[in-house]
Amino acid sequence: MSATILRFPPDAALIAAEREIREIVDEFGSMIHIDEAAETAFDQREDQLENLIATTPPRTLAGAAAKLRHVLYRAETGFDICCPEGDDLQSLRQVLALLERERRKS
Repeated sequence: MSATILRFPPDAALIAAEREIREIVDEFGSMIHIDEAAETAFDQREDQLENLIATTPPRTLAGAAAKLRHVLYRAETGFDICCPEGDDLQSLRQVLALLERERRKS
């Protein structure tokens, strides 16, 4: 039996988290009746995704774009009021660091 090794592109988790958080926020916002269990589950998943996005440095330009889209999404929707402001600053610093590394390579 041989083992199969799955290789995901760099930043796959970051890009998926950015996509998923938009989906769950849209789904949660469209719910007419929200029970306490659903709200708790939403809050927990949203916290996990926010943490992943904030703490995962991008390794590619696609990952940097996902982080920037998320910062803009939070600002444009007012979603940023529920999350630490430092998360956005951390994301912006990480994107800047990637861009500076890429510039030095060229």
